[in-house]
Amino acid sequence: MKASVHKAQRIYVFWIEAENDRRYPVFRSSTYTLLEVPTDYCGMVVRTKESDHVSEPSMRTHTNNAVTALRELHMYLSECKLELAEINNKHLEKFRDWCWKRTMKRPQYRGDQMVAKETANVRLKEVYRYITWAQREQLLPARTIGPRGCGVTSTLPVIGESGLESDETESKMYPKMFKRTGRSSRLGRAQYRATEDDIATLEDYLVKAGDSANLRQTMLIVRIATDTAWRVGSVASLNIRQFTRERLEKAEARYAAAYDVSPPDQKNSYSKDFPMSWAIAYDIANYIENDREEIMRRTRVRRSLTKGHIFLSPATGLPFTGKSLSDRISKLFGKIGTEKGSGLHGLRRYAGTRIAKEEIELRRKLGLSMQREDVVDAISQRLGMNSKTSYQFYVEASAMVTGYSVESEKRDQLEAKDTEIAILRAKLAELERHNSSWR
Repeated sequence: MKASVHKAQRIYVFWIEAENDRRYPVFRSSTYTLLEVPTDYCGMVVRTKESDHVSEPSMRTHTNNAVTALRELHMYLSECKLELAEINNKHLEKFRDWCWKRTMKRPQYRGDQMVAKETANVRLKEVYRYITWAQREQLLPARTIGPRGCGVTSTLPVIGESGLESDETESKMYPKMFKRTGRSSRLGRAQYRATEDDIATLEDYLVKAGDSANLRQTMLIVRIATDTAWRVGSVASLNIRQFTRERLEKAEARYAAAYDVSPPDQKNSYSKDFPMSWAIAYDIANYIENDREEIMRRTRVRRSLTKGHIFLSPATGLPFTGKSLSDRISKLFGKIGTEKGSGLHGLRRYAGTRIAKEEIELRRKLGLSMQREDVVDAISQRLGMNSKTSYQFYVEASAMVTGYSVESEKRDQLEAKDTEIAILRAKLAELERHNSSWR
């Protein structure tokens, strides 16, 4: 089994493969002693998500979140010489601040205190769930966590039992989270950019809701937004004539690398073509032939009223407008706990930064000009956006690329070497003990 290159100082994480080809994390201390509680918790997370039939990206997201949070928690406990059973509200508050300070040092955050606080909150919420699970499994004393009279105050252990909706608010479940992360504010910082975690959590929510048609429609819209970075009005304006089998086959016969699409609704009345991945183009064609037809049949809407728009309201059969589509996706993201800005606009910012990063890496690889004006202009052409918006994506993407290639990659390589050396030393010590016992 191979040790993770992202070890947190003296806490090691190993990955082992089970018979079902599923990988499970195993936690060990600096002396390679098995840490059973975090290992069992992460195993529970994997098995639970597997039984919920979540997607592989969602499985990776939930597992990695749990591993990162628990690795940092046990690293903190080790530094403070604390046992998990001793943890209380003050310790959690100090752990939250400790996570925030560590995050602030990472180059990709560029000193953004609010974003670093959001990341610390993600870690802290996982720790609350971890402590609740450990107490339920009788691995911690009975009054370690609870709504009153416990070392850690939280309503998580009584969710579903108290009958109070207020117990399910984040302020009651995770009271030591940073309260004001400024996510909704547009002053003095970049607007919220959706994450892969948001997308995976949304898919989980829709799967559990049991509406497969709604799942397919919503996730197709999300995939289009994250693939193209189009405005919501452009997505809503897509027409069935643009995705006929005949047009797809003709484009594929030209050996095109991607399927070029010109959204009818573009800013400043442009009519530019933009590349779309073949996989999404064919998924749209399948959607038109199946789910769209089913919506029209069920709602009995007249075909002429759809005006050829691809995406129709499941309730009325009428076309989504840009606003109604944006509101629909934003409400769904709101139901999974994300804050304002994490709907289609957040997805667009996520895609814009990804595309800008791809452009920077491609230009470096091909030896093209890396002058800021040239790179921003190329990003603008790919995205069909003005230079100001493209420059924002350029700044974010440039920091991400530089932060990893120069600093993070070297740190990862060094930590990997340290891990290998530590493993070899442990094996050597084991051999020496074995030899001494036979003398």
